[in-house]
Amino acid sequence: GGLSLYPNPVTTAFSVKKIDLEKGMYMIKVYSVNGQMVKSYSFQHPGGMLVFQASLDATLPAGRYQLRLTGNGTRYQTSFIKE
Repeated sequence: GGLSLYPNPVTTAFSVKKIDLEKGMYMIKVYSVNGQMVKSYSFQHPGGMLVFQASLDATLPAGRYQLRLTGNGTRYQTSFIKE
């Protein structure tokens, strides 16, 4: 199963969901289209379903962003639109 992100488009708050994620330390990073990192989170996951709630700064410009989840030698990514 891949990574899902909702709602999309995002205003400020959003959730990242992954059906089955191994236990471990993970990072979520959000990048703008030009590759600049605009947000970063790190967390310990107990294993199983991941539902991670996050929010973006309201001042972040509207447009397309990419989100990457990395950790435990894995990498997942998805893109979304910020309104």
